[in-house]
Amino acid sequence: MGRTVRQLAQQMRDLHREIAHLQAELVHGIGEFDTTQGYELDDYRSTAAWLRGELRLHPREAAHLLGMARQLRQLPAVDAAFTAGAISQTHVAVIARTARQIGVEHVAASEDALLDLALDSHPGRLRVAAQHLRYCVDPDGAERDAVKAYERRELSVASTIGGMVSIQGLLDPPGGSIVLTALDAVMPPPREGDPRTAGQRRADALVELCRRALDSGTLPTVNGERPHVLVTVPLDTLTRQLTGKPTNRTGTGHTPGEPSNRTGTGPTEPARVSWTGPISATDARLLACDCAIIPAVLNSAGEVLDIGRKSRIWPTAIARAIGLRDQTCRHTDCEIPAQHCDIHHRVDWADGGPTSYEGGILACRNHHTQLHKYGVTYLPNGQFTIMRN
Repeated sequence: MGRTVRQLAQQMRDLHREIAHLQAELVHGIGEFDTTQGYELDDYRSTAAWLRGELRLHPREAAHLLGMARQLRQLPAVDAAFTAGAISQTHVAVIARTARQIGVEHVAASEDALLDLALDSHPGRLRVAAQHLRYCVDPDGAERDAVKAYERRELSVASTIGGMVSIQGLLDPPGGSIVLTALDAVMPPPREGDPRTAGQRRADALVELCRRALDSGTLPTVNGERPHVLVTVPLDTLTRQLTGKPTNRTGTGHTPGEPSNRTGTGPTEPARVSWTGPISATDARLLACDCAIIPAVLNSAGEVLDIGRKSRIWPTAIARAIGLRDQTCRHTDCEIPAQHCDIHHRVDWADGGPTSYEGGILACRNHHTQLHKYGVTYLPNGQFTIMRN
């Protein structure tokens, strides 16, 4: 018979403890090797150099393990718990790092309290307690580290070869706290029926924050205009005048299975968005769903011949009336309030859908994106569901 769930759980506990025990043995070996200068037998100049050369460790990891080995000699209670597999190497690394920062004697004085926390909690909570101790014992050193952390801040934003946008960065604790607080405000807890991962919800929250900042009108102007996302889209692409092939995409206002009556004589040009380049017709229609439109007439060389008057898609009075009527996102499993929703045309504006009280429906940014991506089914009760394959 296979293992029961309880047996599997116990096996994982035992393996975790054994891993910690083996890690402790490695650290002890490094400590003894360092004390006896065993690295000289292989003509290395230091234990760290030996670890890098013989165990092929990254320099940071080699220094990390060597630091733990040296600090543990003076922290017997922590060493004993590590040897028994009661705490992990990450717990020990937090305590050892604190000892290097403020001195082993200060950590030894608080060793029992730190060890109790390590035995009962994860390394993150232990790190917070160790930082608190550091601020109490060595506030000047903590301030210096805060300046160093601030100077290490960076943000990289680049387009990938596949057209995605890669964001990588590092923030100091105050800046990171501001970002996390803002993300948390627009990132509700996962709901039943929401297929997004935590990472996807976090990505959507970041986009939502930026969208609200752009909508607020409080950002500095750029070249005399409020900052805006510029989408250049040919009329055929926006109105989906394709090559005569029928479409049954329900996210565009068509009934499932009912072919579109729009036809064209050839392939359409892609839409283009500022900063990132070409985007799909579906994404262009999503951006055009609630925006200001500047119609432009171009010649065959793409030169502007005439620009029409900018017009707002949803007048304030109609938007308010729809918000009062719908109250929340009208997806069957969503209760995002009206002030955080878009107004979606039931029949796409590009397909002749009216910008009217009856023609609009509230959709939160997540479900608004999904209905354009996957398609939508409108229900008799005024709600909608997302069509998925």
